Amino acid sequence: FISARVHPGEVQSSHVLQGILDFLFDEGNPQAQAARDNFVFKIIPILNPDGVVRGHFRLDTTKMNLNRAYGNPAITTYPTIFAAKIILTSLAAESNLRFYFDLHGCAGSSGCFLIGNTMT
Repeated sequence: FISARVHPGEVQSSHVLQGILDFLFDEGNPQAQAARDNFVFKIIPILNPDGVVRGHFRLDTTKMNLNRAYGNPAITTYPTIFAAKIILTSLAAESNLRFYFDLHGCAGSSGCFLIGNTMT
């Protein structure tokens, strides 16, 4: 499972996602072929489409930070997070969730880094 752009101004996440897609769809790459043969990829390229379209940096159109809503998202207030959480919890319950990459960008850091969490 891969998602990006929960914070609209983190454009870097779109570039990283494009690189992942370029790799996965490379028909001449045996590693990409093995990944496609062994996994089903669920991808949400933009978790905050309203914020992206309106040029917001971290918030949606109601001035909410969607990345803080995963605990108990309401369908009326956080519809994309609500839907993503339904999919994620369903996949996890079926033991079909191998990883979740939530792509972000950080203006204060250079290079690349990963932060890991466990599913609870």
